[in-house]
Amino acid sequence: MTTDAKQSLTVFAAVTAEIYPTSIRAVAQGFTFNVGRLGSAVAPFLVGSLAQSQGFGVAFSMLAGALLVGAATWIWLPETRGRGVAA
Repeated sequence: MTTDAKQSLTVFAAVTAEIYPTSIRAVAQGFTFNVGRLGSAVAPFLVGSLAQSQGFGVAFSMLAGALLVGAATWIWLPETRGRGVAA
């Protein structure tokens, strides 16, 4: 599981390096990564609390729904093929 998380961050770093303009790239990537870290720190507590109060089925369904929403929003990222990195 840890290896999968590291690999997804590697891919995400390549994508975010291309979509942010050079003038704000470092700040935007830092903000994006730290929001992700905050989410990964809070998620186990939320899923555990929800599982305890509503059951594992509800908790994992909510988690799956959130992951599907995240995957579905990926299609709205701008295409960067052929665009310079310094854009």
